[in-house]
Amino acid sequence: MKADRNAGPKAHVGGRIDRGESPSAMEPLRLADGSRHRGELADLALELGGKSAGLRRALPAPIAQALARMVRAMNCYYSNLIEGHDTHPIDIERALQGDYSRDRGKRDLQLEAKAHIAVQEWIDEGGLASPPASVAAIRSIHERFCGSLPDDLLWVTDPATGERLKVVPGELRRRDVAVGNHRAVSPGALERFLERFEAGYAELGPSESMICLAAAHHRLLWIHPFLDGNGRVGRLLITLYLVSRGLLKRPVLYLSDFFERNRQLYYDNLTRVREKNDLLQWFKFFLVGVSETARGSIATFDDVLKLQKQTDQRLQELKSRSANAQKVVNALYKRPMTDAARVGKVTGVSAASAYKLIADLERLGILKEVTGSKRGRMYVFDAYLRLFK
Repeated sequence: MKADRNAGPKAHVGGRIDRGESPSAMEPLRLADGSRHRGELADLALELGGKSAGLRRALPAPIAQALARMVRAMNCYYSNLIEGHDTHPIDIERALQGDYSRDRGKRDLQLEAKAHIAVQEWIDEGGLASPPASVAAIRSIHERFCGSLPDDLLWVTDPATGERLKVVPGELRRRDVAVGNHRAVSPGALERFLERFEAGYAELGPSESMICLAAAHHRLLWIHPFLDGNGRVGRLLITLYLVSRGLLKRPVLYLSDFFERNRQLYYDNLTRVREKNDLLQWFKFFLVGVSETARGSIATFDDVLKLQKQTDQRLQELKSRSANAQKVVNALYKRPMTDAARVGKVTGVSAASAYKLIADLERLGILKEVTGSKRGRMYVFDAYLRLFK
């Protein structure tokens, strides 16, 4: 966030400076019906529909539910990297189990990751009733995410003055900001721009939603409604769009890993649209990213399904202990990290027997030990780690 020193106030609306900008400044919101590029983009959207249908067919419901939990953590990991916050997947899993680092900075990032995953799950499971492009949805996502953050992560610094500014969950910003060379709309104009945003992306069919999703993501970041957290809200909004428009029945496809792997291109394309209003290149980048991510997801999940079959075969080696070992593996699909106490709980065996089971699962390559936990020895499910390869 960067304060804008050249913003001349025109009026004040609710205590906010309003320079009188017209929402037409962010047009076009959609690709023109007569555009010669519409066919090419529609083909990409259709390809995604086919891939998502294949993804649904490839995943039995119980496995899809288990993978959705793990992929949420993966999406959170990459979304954090985009923000410059490197929280290791194992530390994310620890946070989900209430196992936090003693280092305050690392603990804050663990809490941030936990908040992101909680909001993602809330969205995935239909907790947000508002339409995806609505002002209510945008503010609700920001409020729910930022409302769960530790206080240290709710402050931003004005680089020009050094002033520390508090981010209020769900509250539209009250001051001018600039992002790079882009001066965002004045704070008093935010509500009318967001209302135009909502109207422009409200009633769309699945294919058109897929094409317009790219524009909606950019236009939201262009408006920059909040003091901080706009990128995070924008990425969370993507999945809400995909799920609510029927493009993904089970939310196991997220784009943060694609954006992180192509971070510079992501930012370059965002800048290109801001400077030249060239939506076409951004459309292509975005839809190719969705398609590539879907393709990669199908391949990854296929690997995990193969691993599950291998796991079932390996468990037969344990003979009389295989039933208890299977209980542990089933529990790991829901929570990919475990310890002896949890193994004992899900199987009903003694501590000594739990450690024996853990040793067997390590020998079979199903579990890998993770060191450094305040709870003692912890073990992570190998299938979970494979999602982050």
